[in-house]
Parts: sequence; structure tokens; C-alpha cells
Amino acid sequence: MTKLALKIAIPLLILSITFLYGYNALSKGQQKSEAITNLNERSITERDRKHSRLFPRYKTGKKLSSQAFLEQESKSKQLPNEIVVKRHPPVIDIALERPCPKSPKPWLVGLAHAADVIVVGTIKDKIASQLTEDEEFLFSEYSIVVEQVIKDNPSAPIGIGSAINVVRPGGRAQLHGKVISAVIPSFPHFLGEERYILFLKFISDTQSYQAFSNGSFLIEDEVVKTPKAAQPKHDQQAFIAEVKGAMTSELCQNVILN
Repeated sequence: MTKLALKIAIPLLILSITFLYGYNALSKGQQKSEAITNLNERSITERDRKHSRLFPRYKTGKKLSSQAFLEQESKSKQLPNEIVVKRHPPVIDIALERPCPKSPKPWLVGLAHAADVIVVGTIKDKIASQLTEDEEFLFSEYSIVVEQVIKDNPSAPIGIGSAINVVRPGGRAQLHGKVISAVIPSFPHFLGEERYILFLKFISDTQSYQAFSNGSFLIEDEVVKTPKAAQPKHDQQAFIAEVKGAMTSELCQNVILN
């Protein structure tokens, strides 16, 4: 076979293999990953310590800073050079106080009353991941640019286009040379440029906010994803209108943000 024939044949062979076995473009989640924080005990601030106390229910029975834990987990790696710990959000059952109307949805009314603030925002930057107070999990802090304020905080009003700091459970950090991912399967890491409708609690000590697994709704192409609801996807504007209706509705079913 001549050199010219080889030059033509090899690209054709590659195209044929691609056609036969398929080619899948990288998804959004595969293209991006959570930034890794290099943990340093000397860099932990009093603000970080206050935030670390917000996650007492995220226990794994494993002290992530323990050298013994890191060495043991490294022997049975789940991912190359990365240790993964998982925790599902705690289940909190609250009895119905009285029969609820079908509309607005009782769970949405509960969330609207439980939240100090409800905003539409874009994830701007990850600030850092840190250990929780008991060192059994990680939490992360993000800067979020506010696009729309649905429910404002009277004690600290939020301006359109302003950035607020939001903490939430989960994250990725490097400790003693090992990368640790604290994963909540139903509450994926926040990634840059993602848009969310967030039901938040105000942390007055640090003038920050806390996000929750059952109060964080991803927006993609003007569609709101609500995986726990009977209808998993909602038009953004229709969902926001429903949230506003829920804010003014009488509470019939308590909900705890968790």
C-alpha cells in the first residue's frame, strides 16, 4: 500500500470505528468538576468555624483528617488518587397539621415559609471547602450572583446583581496529599455558571446564607428541575409564579430545609 493510500485509509478507519461504536459528547457534568481546596489548619478562620457547626447531621463515622482513615481508604481507591465519602440528606418526617389544598403544593408552601430568602442566582466562584466541626464530612462556600429576588431578607436586603456567600454540605478538598470528595448523591456539587432557584436560611453571624438539598433547584434552558416532585420539570417563570403564590398561602404542612 502506498503512503498516499495509507494517509487516506487511516482517517477512514477511524471514522468507521466512530460510526460503528458510537460517539457521545461529554456531558456538562463530565466537562466540569468541583474545584479542589488545599486544606490548611492555619488558614481556617473564625468564620469557617462558625459555618462548620451548621452540619451536625452529616455524620459518616469517619474522621476525614485521620491519617489512619486516609491510608486505609487509599488501599481500596474508588477513584484514582481520590477518596469518596457519601452521605444522603437526613430524612425528617413531620406530621400533617391539617388537610392541605392541592394548590399551591403543600411542600412548596412549606419551603417558602421556612426560607429566609428565595433567589434566582448564578454560581460565580467556589470560595473553599472545609471540614465540618466533627471532621466527618466537608462543606463548601460559594459566591453567587443574584439575578432575581423572590423573597427578600428585611434584616439584610439583597440587591439585583449583588453577590452573596452561600454555604452547603459536600465538596472536594486535599488533605495530607489525598483528595477527598464529600458527595451527596441527590445534591450534586455547585459548578460555575450553573443557575439555581435557592431557598436559603440567613446566617446572621457571618452575613451569609445556607443552601439545602430540598431547597436548591437547578435551572437549565429556562426549565427548573425538581426531582422530588411528581412533575420533575417546570417552566422557570411558571415555577417562580407558583413560589410567589406559595409565599402568600396559609401554611398547612411544616417543612424543614435539610
